[in-house]
Amino acid sequence: MSHYETFCKKPVNMKNEHLHILLAGTLPPPIGGTSVSFQILVDLLAQREDISIEVLDLGKIRRIRGGIAVQLICLMYELVLRMRKVNVNTIYVASTALPTLGLIVLLVSRLLAKPFIVRKAAGFDYMELGPIRGLIAHFVVKHADLYLAQTKNLVYLARNRGISHVRWYPTSRMIGEGRDMPSLQRTSCRRFVFVGQVRQYKGIYEIIQAAERCEEGVTVDVYGPLFDDLGKGVFEKCKKVKYCGILSAENVIPTLKRYDMLLLPTKAPTEGYPGAILEAYSAGLPIITTRCGGIPEIVDENSGIFVEPGNAESLYQAMKKLSEDSELYTRLCKGVREQVRQFSAETWADQFVSLCRELHYGKKISI
Repeated sequence: MSHYETFCKKPVNMKNEHLHILLAGTLPPPIGGTSVSFQILVDLLAQREDISIEVLDLGKIRRIRGGIAVQLICLMYELVLRMRKVNVNTIYVASTALPTLGLIVLLVSRLLAKPFIVRKAAGFDYMELGPIRGLIAHFVVKHADLYLAQTKNLVYLARNRGISHVRWYPTSRMIGEGRDMPSLQRTSCRRFVFVGQVRQYKGIYEIIQAAERCEEGVTVDVYGPLFDDLGKGVFEKCKKVKYCGILSAENVIPTLKRYDMLLLPTKAPTEGYPGAILEAYSAGLPIITTRCGGIPEIVDENSGIFVEPGNAESLYQAMKKLSEDSELYTRLCKGVREQVRQFSAETWADQFVSLCRELHYGKKISI
């Protein structure tokens, strides 16, 4: 039985009593993997009648004028005000925020004697933050009541450091609408798409170089905010690649359904479980990507093709093969259906509430 199946079949025999949860994290804008994932969790929990939530948008705190001192005072005030009302405190942040925001939430949680859950997004190890910040992040994770890590590799690292209260909690996306997967009825792959932050390390230049060599009829549409001094001018002379602007969260999956294959030739070793891959799965799209970070944990030979990071030739050969080999493309589309179930946001929101209940009632969380 897989880790995921063990997790989902584990019964939680506690009263269906109303629970009040604090959710601290960053909501969009800006649009990013962590903020979108946090928004999805907030939206799902807000619809439930068995719990109520307090949402603290850490992004708004960061945007307060007056410097760090003023921001810290505002954060402490908001935390104390909200924590007094709730049963369980949770924080949803990337590794870089653990030594600062994570530490503050931990200290206030202990001051008010509230259970504390850390959900760490992104795929890189917090010890890579450096000797001081890494140790502070470790202190936060070690003294939390529960540590939810995005990838299985992070779970492995935590357990090797003596953190037994760690659980795998992957990035997830809404798949309710994704069960109708149009790609399963397709036999050709010619419409490629990139969705995400348009950055150099995401492989944008490699996409352009590879696509421009493809045969007539092959196209690549790029969606997302522009970063790294990349402007629309990068795409002006392209014949096969078109920049299409920014998608709202609710339009990502409907838009992806118009395409045949997602491109994500990232060069970042810090990748966790990219939301774009899970959104592509929800729309029925296989992936061309790299083995960076946690990606090999969610993409395999049945749902995608791996290329070498930073290698436009490798990407071109994969695109060429998919556009010519309908049998391979059809097989990958079928593999997507098998992958998508375990990354359902609805399922993982249920697990999140169950874990909060376990902490609230003082039940030891079995690992």
